[in-house]
Amino acid sequence: QDLTRLEKAVDILDAIYRHRKRNPTTKSDEAYYELMLDYNRRLLNARTNGEPIAGWGLMIPNEILHAMDIIPLHLEVGSSMPVSILKSYEETLAAAKSFGLPVELCSAHRTMVGVHRMGWAPRPDFVIWCSTICESCAKSGGLISELWNVPRFFLDRPFLDTKEQIAYFANELGDLIGFLEKQTGKKMDHDRLKEVVAESYKCYQIQGEIQALRCRIPAPVFNKVVVQNILVEWLYGGTPKATYYYKIVRDEMKAMAD
Repeated sequence: QDLTRLEKAVDILDAIYRHRKRNPTTKSDEAYYELMLDYNRRLLNARTNGEPIAGWGLMIPNEILHAMDIIPLHLEVGSSMPVSILKSYEETLAAAKSFGLPVELCSAHRTMVGVHRMGWAPRPDFVIWCSTICESCAKSGGLISELWNVPRFFLDRPFLDTKEQIAYFANELGDLIGFLEKQTGKKMDHDRLKEVVAESYKCYQIQGEIQALRCRIPAPVFNKVVVQNILVEWLYGGTPKATYYYKIVRDEMKAMAD
C-alpha cells in the first residue's frame, strides 16, 4: 500500500475547495468539493482513526454501511478519484494491461484494478459487490478482494421488480448485514438504520424535485452538476451531508428557472 497519491489528491482537493471559498462561483460547487475533500480525507485517516473500510461496488445501498459507521471505498469512483485528480491515466491503465486486462474492457474497471494492483488505494477490510449493471461489475469486485486477500461478499441483486425478487433481495441484504457484523464484531443498530433510511428517503424526495426541474427547457442546471449529483449519491447516500448538498442544488436550480 502506497497512499502518496491519495495524499496528493487530498492536498489538491483542499486547494480547490479553499479557492472556491475565496472566489465563489456557485454554492453547490463549493459544497461538492467540500464533500469530496471530506470523503478522501476520511479514507486517508481511516487506519489512524480505527474505522473499517469496505470496498463497495455500484448499485448496492450504502445506507447499511453508514448505519454501522463503515467507510464506503467506492470501487469504481472512490478508488479512482486520485487518478483523475492527478491525471495519471496512462500509468494506471498500463498496470491493468500488464496484469492481463484487455483494452476492450470498461476503462472504469481497468482503472480500478490498476489502482488496487499498485496499492494506491487504501486496503479494504472486506469487499462487497454485486451483479447489476455489467459483467465487469460482476467480476472486478472479486478480483479486488483477491488482490488484497480480504474477505468478500457477493450480493446477488435481481434485475426485476417483482414481489418475489424484492423478497429475495431483502433476504440477501439480511445476509450482508450478518457478514458485516461478523467482520466488524459490531451488531447492527436497526433503530440507527431506520434513521439513515429516513434521511435517504428525504434526500430521494429532493432529488425528485431536481429531476422535475431538469425537465424544463432550457434545463436550469450546468452539465457538470448532473455528474456531481451522481457522485454525491454514491458516496454519501443516506447521510445529512447528502441532503444538505441536494437542497443547495435544488434551490439554485429553482432560482435559475425563475
